[in-house]
Amino acid sequence: MTSTAEATRSTQRRIVRTLSVAQIFSGLGSGSTLALGSILAVELSGSEAWAGSVNTALTLGTAATAIPLSRLALRRGRRVALTTGLAAAIAGTFLMVSAVTSGLFVLLLGGAFLVGLASAVNLQARFAATDLAEPEHRGRDLSLVVWAITIGAVAGPNMVAPGAVLARWLAIPASAGPFLISALGMVVGAAIVVLALRPDPLLTRRALDGGDPLPGAQRSGTWREGWQIVRQHPSARAAVIAVVAAHAVMVA
Repeated sequence: MTSTAEATRSTQRRIVRTLSVAQIFSGLGSGSTLALGSILAVELSGSEAWAGSVNTALTLGTAATAIPLSRLALRRGRRVALTTGLAAAIAGTFLMVSAVTSGLFVLLLGGAFLVGLASAVNLQARFAATDLAEPEHRGRDLSLVVWAITIGAVAGPNMVAPGAVLARWLAIPASAGPFLISALGMVVGAAIVVLALRPDPLLTRRALDGGDPLPGAQRSGTWREGWQIVRQHPSARAAVIAVVAAHAVMVA
């Protein structure tokens, strides 16, 4: 039992390191989109009324795909879910490059929606950090991954200048360059997850708890079941209200 516990702790330390490093790179995409989104929306749409549309699409992408990615994690494990989300977000960055080069506003919104999956991945990486964590260390391990994402989020907007240089080399509009750097960052983040997030923390936790670690062994809950849990537990209701209020302040 002691040897198993020590092996689990060692695996958990490696998983937290892997997720933290991957988050630094995957956070570049959201940062660049937030930094340039409003400017490009006004430029391509021709109206300041659409200034917030890219950020809205980014948020909708995160919200709409959070539960499907969670269900994918339950069926196939964290590694598959995280890399799938990042792959979609990488496609989103290329859509945004195409939007800049073609001047099509609808491509900008579609790209921002897909980049929102990177945000969903970043949020779910926090849960991955707690799958094998000891109860007394869950908060610490989760906070380490949260802290790591801030590096990518801060670095993302600062890719505008290097991105403009890259764009000149490639003979494309200057505002398209940062999204190529974002795509490269997310490719690196996805590669880290694929290669280093082994064993899969969620499937390992299921095996340690005596469940079936094979894909498809875990039933995912419904929306109604989720809301019932929130309604029945005051702490869950307080958490939802706090998150909604915090995001309202952030958006304002």
